[in-house]
Amino acid sequence: MIRSLYWGRAANASFTHALRSDGENTCASDWRAWQERGGLIWIDLEKPDRRLLEAVAEVFDLHQLAVTTVMAERSRPKLTTFDHYFILTMYGPKPLPVTSERLARETTLDRVEEAELIVGERFLLTIHDDHMPGLENVWTDHEQSETPPEDMSAVVHEVMDGVVDRFFPVLDTMVDRVEEIQEAAFVGTGELLDEARVRELFSLKKQLNSLHRILNPQRNAIAVLAREELPFFRSSGAEFQDIFDHAMRQADMLAVYVDLLVSAREGYLVRVSNVLANAAKMLLAVTLFFAVPTFVFTTYGMNFDHIPEASLPIGHALPFLVTLAADGALFWYFQRRVKLFARS
Repeated sequence: MIRSLYWGRAANASFTHALRSDGENTCASDWRAWQERGGLIWIDLEKPDRRLLEAVAEVFDLHQLAVTTVMAERSRPKLTTFDHYFILTMYGPKPLPVTSERLARETTLDRVEEAELIVGERFLLTIHDDHMPGLENVWTDHEQSETPPEDMSAVVHEVMDGVVDRFFPVLDTMVDRVEEIQEAAFVGTGELLDEARVRELFSLKKQLNSLHRILNPQRNAIAVLAREELPFFRSSGAEFQDIFDHAMRQADMLAVYVDLLVSAREGYLVRVSNVLANAAKMLLAVTLFFAVPTFVFTTYGMNFDHIPEASLPIGHALPFLVTLAADGALFWYFQRRVKLFARS
């Protein structure tokens, strides 16, 4: 799919409101008018083929490397500068399911959409494979607005800001999952986390690490626009400082969430060790309780030539009394030790 917004020039040399076109033929008419009469043009391509990309590259005098960069899948976020344009590879989150809160909470963080922004002095090309809400909102606003943008940098700023800010609702949704897993790992209602929660813990940590590998280089790419001024791009770096701040916050938040999940995993492993230790102590206590009667009755039941207890009135009851006394002493000792540990 290809569509375009063209802000032509009126007789007074000012830009007019946006003219939208859909389809390759009508968009080609707009970029020919842009070449002849000037103005600003924004072309949005969704899942384009190589033939269409090469046709667009010829119109806007793009290097073959630009086509190769756009066609590459899952490229690392980066900013590549050429003579009269730059290519920004960035990622935005796919929309969360709105059918239920459960589905929204189970959405994985690595559901992201790649987008390339090719920006020149008077043109903007956005290339992506799927629907991007942040970009779509900016497109709709400019399509309906009667006031044209002053230059292309204003549109680029809005697109980048819309795409980057879409990560905040996703992170707000995911922080609840992180906190719940951490609470269950350290406190919990049972002795151990259930199997589903353990799988979620390790899966969420993997997803957070994957997203961290995207947001960190994306922050560095945005920092180039925030700190440097490109000769063909009429914008001071200060205009992109707020986007860089948002990207910085997201990267810092992810780092904190990863640390929380690591501590939750360690807490879970500590709880597993404690449960195993308690089970071992319980088995040891039971073994000791059974060891006493085993020793007494084994000794009493040996075939001696003379058994003194046999002549006593309580001769046969004496081994039972010894066993009960020994087990009672063990029970009192264990109970006392438990109380001492509880106080400490």
